[in-house]
Amino acid sequence: MRDKMKFAYFFSCIVFFLFSSIDLALSPLCTFDYAFAAGQHNTLAIDEEKVHLRWKDMGPGFMYHFQMATDKEFRQILIDKKCDKPEITFPESAASGACYIRLRPIGPDGKAGNFSPAQRYETTINLEPPVIFSPEEIAEYRDIYDIRVTWSNVPRGAVYHVVLARDRTFQYIIYDNPTIANTSLTFWNLDYGTYFLKVRAISKDGAEGPFSDTVSFIVVPPVPVLTAVE
Repeated sequence: MRDKMKFAYFFSCIVFFLFSSIDLALSPLCTFDYAFAAGQHNTLAIDEEKVHLRWKDMGPGFMYHFQMATDKEFRQILIDKKCDKPEITFPESAASGACYIRLRPIGPDGKAGNFSPAQRYETTINLEPPVIFSPEEIAEYRDIYDIRVTWSNVPRGAVYHVVLARDRTFQYIIYDNPTIANTSLTFWNLDYGTYFLKVRAISKDGAEGPFSDTVSFIVVPPVPVLTAVE
């Protein structure tokens, strides 16, 4: 037992000597590690339209050189930044897709180490369904033929897809436009009857979000005016 303890102590001394003799300015960041804001693995986490990345701290006095690119060879660099802390925050991408990230340490003496191997991560854009503000559900418009529709803005939504139909299953569509750039629209000269409306957001790269809840409204004729009978 004592011989085993001596061997373990001797081995630990060798390991300490080897690692203490490494020039950190020339060695790669072997302990490269990420912790994402949303706890997602191999996915850039999105938190209020920001991406938060963290990695293992190398110790006092160290800085870090962070790079992000669209290609594995880092010819098309998106971010090239030196960080004085083991973390970085940057705006999320406007589109889904792959990107590559890498990191290298900068020692207290100012010498930069080698970049870690490039790591591929996917940025996933999840669009929320819009909320239709007007018309309200089962709203009734009497003697009004021009109906203004408004809905909530969806983060990362580039355009909106608006569909208006005469039935709840949207088989009889009378308006279908996936290129609305604003969050409002006016329907002109609608006939009397019941209408059903839904809206969804579309991202810059063409990804479609879920439709909103369907809202129905009614355009009714004016109240008849009774005339005097002689």
